[in-house]
This record gives sequence, C-alpha cells and structure tokens, in this order.
Amino acid sequence: MSQPDLTGLPLEAVEKLRQLHSAAEKLRLKLATMEEGGQLTSRKMTRRLLVQTEKQIANLQRQYEK
Repeated sequence: MSQPDLTGLPLEAVEKLRQLHSAAEKLRLKLATMEEGGQLTSRKMTRRLLVQTEKQIANLQRQYEK
C-alpha cells in the first residue's frame, strides 16, 4: 500500500503518519501470516489494532486536509 503525499504537512504530522502507515503495514503482514496458521484469538486482536491504526491515520489526514 502506497503512502499518501505528505507535502505541506507539519513535520510532526508527517512523522506520525509515517509511523502509523508503517505500523498498519506490519499489522497487515502479521494478519496474513496468522490467517495461514489459523490463530483466531491473536488474529482478532491484531485486526482490532489494525482498525484502530487506520482510524488514527484517517483522523490525522482529515485534520490536515486542504
């Protein structure tokens, strides 16, 4: 998944968005691995973390929309 254009955003927002995008990508990869192994409980928790991370990304991007 490609990261959005962060040009013009405050440095702290850019750093936070990069961290969140990196975390979301790691969670997606972890979920894919878990789905192969059938780890239901861990998968549910990881999916919740991914949803929360994606919400944080959306909220931060919305805050700085032009």
